Amino acid sequence: MPRWLKVLVTAAWLAAALGFVTRTLLPAAQTITYGFMGYYTAAWLLARGEWTPDAYDDDHFRARVEALTDGQLGDIIGYNPPAVALILFPLAGLSLREARWVWTLANAGLLALAGWLIFRAVARTRPVSRWLWLALSALALADAPLIENIRFGQVYVLLLCLYAATLWGWTAERDEVTGLGLGLMGLLKASGLPLWLLLVTRRWPRPPWRILAMGAALALLTLSCLGPAIYVAFLRRVPEELMSTPWVTLTVFQSTPSFFAHFLRFESQFNPAPIANWPGVANGLTLTVTAVSLGLTLWRMRQADLTLAFAAATVLAVVLFPVAEQYHSTLLLLPLSVLAADLVASGARWRWIAGWAVAAALLALPLPYQTPRLSQGWLSLLAYPRLYGGWLLWALLMLRSKSAPPEA
Repeated sequence: MPRWLKVLVTAAWLAAALGFVTRTLLPAAQTITYGFMGYYTAAWLLARGEWTPDAYDDDHFRARVEALTDGQLGDIIGYNPPAVALILFPLAGLSLREARWVWTLANAGLLALAGWLIFRAVARTRPVSRWLWLALSALALADAPLIENIRFGQVYVLLLCLYAATLWGWTAERDEVTGLGLGLMGLLKASGLPLWLLLVTRRWPRPPWRILAMGAALALLTLSCLGPAIYVAFLRRVPEELMSTPWVTLTVFQSTPSFFAHFLRFESQFNPAPIANWPGVANGLTLTVTAVSLGLTLWRMRQADLTLAFAAATVLAVVLFPVAEQYHSTLLLLPLSVLAADLVASGARWRWIAGWAVAAALLALPLPYQTPRLSQGWLSLLAYPRLYGGWLLWALLMLRSKSAPPEA
């Protein structure tokens, strides 16, 4: 790499790091927001033995949030699984302000750990330039979904770290780490189903029994600690949250199910002017896209490069999740990094680089897609940049899996 480019990358990283600390990290640590309050309230209730099925009654949970914030904020726990209360459980004894500071600083540490784990995992299968990783780190620090995650005290940096640990565990053949990562991402946030499917359909030198056993053990341990009643309440709530909740039609949700629902499902309050009121068609298109994309991924990735296979499944875990908001796209920093490393290591042509750049721009730039004028009619096609970027990234990974050599 020429010296001038090294200087440019270093300057970009320093500028991104300074902006991240001064404009995102420090302000977020001093602000109490919804999102964070949902997780903190769940942990607070768990610490006091009050984490019961009533938490899945929105009015009940919102009242507890309002009580903790003196009526300033409300929030619900909704589609989150019961084990979500464990995320901030270590901070439940702190005041709101103290917990917010600790959680914000913890996110900075988790982000650094995630980057290191992804670097180590990718470097096992191909040479990775440290300068490339510094450039990707600068991109991450300026990533709009990541910034939103930090500002709202969300948990997707933690989830990114779990995905990164799982990838590292797979590439290092550390089954206990892989099982722990997969189990936690599923139990804490109901995330990672495409990765579980990849685990059981991919051709392995030996069956992944230890990984599956670790996931099962975590599930049983969590069930015994939290009790079955709250899981029953959660499972009863899931169909309502994912299939019939009116606000899933809002363009704030950058997901495939929300995309079809927005155009083809009437909701008097949230979506009064769809292109047509065909909710059955919307559900059918969602199921078709889900089945086809999962089927193609699992079939194509049976013997493809492991990091590319993992990255493609990670993309599906986001774009197919019904209520994926912008901050969910924090997880796509992993597949973006994997694909960038693969393209640079293989000396890919400019067309591949251009495709990656477009996907990165759609996913990372602070685009004004939530402006009201993009919420109705055909203009709403412009309101889904994160979804388009995710699907483009998935397509590039699928195409690269054909040209990339399989694992030895």
